[in-house]
Amino acid sequence: MRDTNNGLFICGNGYQTLTDTLELIYGERGSAKHNLERHFDSDEYHSGCHYANSIEQIPELTEDLLWQCVDRHELFQRYAKKTQEQYDALLAQGKMTHSEYEVVAGIMGIAPGQTDRVDTLFPHLLDLYVSSEEEAEEVYCCVRDNPKPLELLVDRMMDSIRDGQIFEYNGHRICSQGYARFYYRGENAYNVRSIASLFRGRSRDPQKAEIQDLIAETKICDFSIWLKQLDCVNQWPLGDVFHGAVAQHYGIATNGLDVTSDLKVALFFACCTIDKESGQWRPLRANEFSTADSRPEVAKRGGDSRYGILFSAPADLCELSHAAQLQSPHFTNITPIGYQPFLRCAAQHGYLIETGFSYDMFLDPCFAKVKFRHSEDLCEKIFNLMEQGRQVYPEEHDMDCEAVARAIRSSKEYTRRAFQWAMAYLQLPSVRETELSEKLSQLGYKQCDEIAWASPEVIDRINRAWKTAEYPVNGKFRFGFAL
Repeated sequence: MRDTNNGLFICGNGYQTLTDTLELIYGERGSAKHNLERHFDSDEYHSGCHYANSIEQIPELTEDLLWQCVDRHELFQRYAKKTQEQYDALLAQGKMTHSEYEVVAGIMGIAPGQTDRVDTLFPHLLDLYVSSEEEAEEVYCCVRDNPKPLELLVDRMMDSIRDGQIFEYNGHRICSQGYARFYYRGENAYNVRSIASLFRGRSRDPQKAEIQDLIAETKICDFSIWLKQLDCVNQWPLGDVFHGAVAQHYGIATNGLDVTSDLKVALFFACCTIDKESGQWRPLRANEFSTADSRPEVAKRGGDSRYGILFSAPADLCELSHAAQLQSPHFTNITPIGYQPFLRCAAQHGYLIETGFSYDMFLDPCFAKVKFRHSEDLCEKIFNLMEQGRQVYPEEHDMDCEAVARAIRSSKEYTRRAFQWAMAYLQLPSVRETELSEKLSQLGYKQCDEIAWASPEVIDRINRAWKTAEYPVNGKFRFGFAL
């Protein structure tokens, strides 16, 4: 359903329709299983590094190639936006003929067209390789014989790249941020493992690990309880509010590993660090990457401070794999976050991988890995490109929840309600409540009935600010969301 008043498109994600419709039109060439297998067997896949047990195994990207990747990322963002605008204009004028649908389908990569496969918006969804004129004619026959399914597919896929579309994903409503070509993650050193914050420093002793998990989950639950007091959370109209994703983006340890659809965001995290004295983001300095052991915390892990690391996976195949629900082959499930009441998630074009203790992105075959040698010039350029971090960590003024997240992170107090929620989430039997709370007490933790993580005045200030908050959605600013 299309709501013409606010520009939001209320419908399912286009990938849900994609899996059935491509196979309906093209048979085996359009099947999700065939195209996933084709990718895993391709030169494109095998030319990348997908398992990395050492820094030496990861190919190096020069600075020139890095900037070429940035330029190409920007090119496809503009290309997707231009295609969307032309499609919308023709649709509004009643000029979207079947011939126009075929042209757009070619640009998107879901029909033969004038665009080379590698330059289409979705280069992996359809097998258009032919070795004879007879095979080419067979493909064209598929298009001619299925005009309506192809038009439906273009419409739904256009919705899938539309900024501000609300769709269902794993039973949740998400307000999307438009076209994604790759999913990226950036790290400012080779850290040997790439794991979620919840599992960093986790004990190998099962009993100690259980308590660590319980403490971490209790902090997440206390943060969630605090969020539920806010009007911007309770009245948020653009899909569901993901408390765990918000917690993750404000520094509370979770089992989520951040990824982004914006290469520049990934490069920011690969080239910058938080200054220990000021607490502010800044570019890396020469003394922090001149040698492999320049940073003691990296050296302690057996890592290498000289390099930034980039991970990448094709977004179209990740989404296709999720929609097709195949056991094998399949890509790691990447969950979109979309627009949230606080700005960091959207500013960072955030997605999450919900992981277990054993997950390590260096050993995830879905992600290609590259390294690049740090230089002060490169780090400074990336830092300035992202407006000294403001494009990644936008100013939120009276809507900021950073202070509350910081208080919960450092506190040794917790609420009983959060503790019980955490026990239920971790599937710990309620009969152990007294035992586990005593273990926390021995570690210096104190259970409370209620904790005022922020004063009533702060909550009131956030609620008042929400009424006039500005959020860029669908290319426009919305005020107060009185929908």
